[in-house]
Amino acid sequence: MARFGTPQRNALRRTVPTFLLVVAIAAPAAAAVKKMFVTSVAGSTNLSTWPQAQGLSGLAAGDAICQTLAHDDAGLPSWQDFRAWLSTLSEDAYCRVAGFDGLKVDDCGQLGLPDAGPWQRIDGRPFANSLSELTSDLALLHPPAVDETGELLQASSLLTGSNATGAAYAGGDCSGWTSGSAGNGRYGLTAAGGFWWTSSGLGSCGASGRLLCFESGSGDALPAWEGPGLLAFVTSVTGPGDLGSWPEAGSAVGLAAGDAICQSLATTAGLAAPQSFVAWLSTASVDAVDRLSADGPWKRLDGVEIAANRAALLTASPFLQTLPSALVVKEDGTYVGQNAYTGSTSLGRATLEDCNGWTSASAGTDATYGSVQDTRGYWTTSASQLVACSSPYRLYCFSNLGGIFRDGFESGDRARWSASVP
Repeated sequence: MARFGTPQRNALRRTVPTFLLVVAIAAPAAAAVKKMFVTSVAGSTNLSTWPQAQGLSGLAAGDAICQTLAHDDAGLPSWQDFRAWLSTLSEDAYCRVAGFDGLKVDDCGQLGLPDAGPWQRIDGRPFANSLSELTSDLALLHPPAVDETGELLQASSLLTGSNATGAAYAGGDCSGWTSGSAGNGRYGLTAAGGFWWTSSGLGSCGASGRLLCFESGSGDALPAWEGPGLLAFVTSVTGPGDLGSWPEAGSAVGLAAGDAICQSLATTAGLAAPQSFVAWLSTASVDAVDRLSADGPWKRLDGVEIAANRAALLTASPFLQTLPSALVVKEDGTYVGQNAYTGSTSLGRATLEDCNGWTSASAGTDATYGSVQDTRGYWTTSASQLVACSSPYRLYCFSNLGGIFRDGFESGDRARWSASVP
C-alpha cells in the first residue's frame, strides 16, 4: 500500500530540525478532523530504545515516536500535535490526548475535565466521537487496527499503562516506560472494541508492543458513515444457557427461546421489523450461519458496519480479524463489553457445546461463547475454552430483513432506523 505523504518525506526529513519533534504541546487549536493511528513498528517497554525516540525517555520518548512516524511515514502536517496514549503515575493518557498534562482525577489541571476529539483512523474510518464517550461509554466506533501508513494490522499488543477510563493502571507503566525487564505493563489490543483496545491485560515489561498515537485536542465533526443495512445487536439482558428461563423468552424453549428473546428486546426498543431478528446460536441440528437468510450488510445501531455479508462474519482461524468493528452495541443503543453464548466455531458451525440445545443450566453442562469486544474470530467462538451453562451471558441478535435505513437527523433516537428511505 502506498504511504501517505511519501513524495515529500525525504525533503521533510532534511529540512525539519529534529528538536522540533518534541516541542511541548499546549491544547492545540481545532483541526479539520483529528487523526489517530497505531505505530507500524513495535518495541520495548523501555521506550528510549526505539530508533524513533530521538534520544528521549519515558513519555517524551513515546511522543517523539508518534511525531516521527506522523511526520516521516504519514506526512501529516499536524505531526507536532501527536501524543502517545500512555499513562504513568503522574500523567494519564486521557489528559495527554486532550492536550494537557496531569491526572484525570484532577481535571488535567483545568477548571473542569476537558474533552477532545473526535478522531478518525488514517484510513478514514471513524474511531470515536469524543474522548469522554470513548472512555465513559465505551463508544469505540472502529478498533485502532490501522498504522500510520493506512495498513490494517492483525492482532497486536498495545502499550498503554491505562485502564478503561484513560487513567493510569496502578503498577502497569513499566517504571514510567523506562524499564524493559522489571515490573509489569498494562496492554491493549489492536483488534478490540469496548475497553480492550486500551486495557485487555497485564504483562511482563520484557514483552514488546506498539503505541497508540492521537492528534491531541478537539477538531471538526466526523464525516457521515451511515448507510442502509440490516441491524444487529447484543442483548442488554443476560441469562443462563437455559434460554427458556429468560423472562423475555415467553413460553419458548431452546433456539426458539433465543429468537423470542431477540424479538422481544427489539420490540421494546422500537426497532424496525422486530420479528425478523434471530439469535446467533448453533445446535446439533442447525448452524448459526445458516440461520441467517439475508446476506447483509449488518450494522450496529450507531450505524457502524460489522459485516458486509455472511462470509464476512466468518474466518477459518479465530486469531484472524474478520469484523471491521466489534458487535458491542445493545438494542437500546448503549455499549457493552461482556460475552455472549454462541455454541459456534469461527465459521459459524456447531461445536456441540450448547447447554443441551440451549435447554439446560445444570452443573456439568458447558457452552462455547463469543467475546463481544473482539473483532477476530473469537467474537463467535471461545474455541476450546468453555463456560458453565449457569453463567449469565448475553446473546447476539441479527435481523434477516434488509432495506433498513437511518435518517440524517441528529436526534440519536433508535426510531431513526426504519424501512423507509429518508
